[in-house]
Amino acid sequence: MQQTFSEVEDLETWISDEEAWQQEHLAAWIFGLFAGLALVLAGVGLYSVVSYSVAQRTNEFGIRVALGAGRGHVLRIVFASTVVSVGSGIAVGIGTGSCAELDGAEVGAGERPRSVGAAGWDWGACFGFGGGLCAAGAVCVPSGSDDGAAI
Repeated sequence: MQQTFSEVEDLETWISDEEAWQQEHLAAWIFGLFAGLALVLAGVGLYSVVSYSVAQRTNEFGIRVALGAGRGHVLRIVFASTVVSVGSGIAVGIGTGSCAELDGAEVGAGERPRSVGAAGWDWGACFGFGGGLCAAGAVCVPSGSDDGAAI
């Protein structure tokens, strides 16, 4: 049995004819869907970075175990590098996200966006802040040459 509709309308008309709370509910549902997708992508990205880091250091871990390091010590090394990666990512995300949130709040309120946000930061400062954190993180990452220093 085929169902037919007597009144066909496009999506824009259907959304605009709904009550305000239903429109807000739809927007919240869509944002929640994208937030969930972003969380899944972040988890997959974190897994890939950690697995790549462990794969690069497999020989080092084997030598450490052969010299008597316990499983807990090797896991502590892996978790320490993971915390550094995640912590630097959180710091960059909070810094640049707060900059974007400040300028986005002005646009969302219907105001004409200014070049300087409410906290006195402009876009150049936001990206400079993020770039500075990335550069500081790059300085802290070992170059890959083993000079015999203990980790």
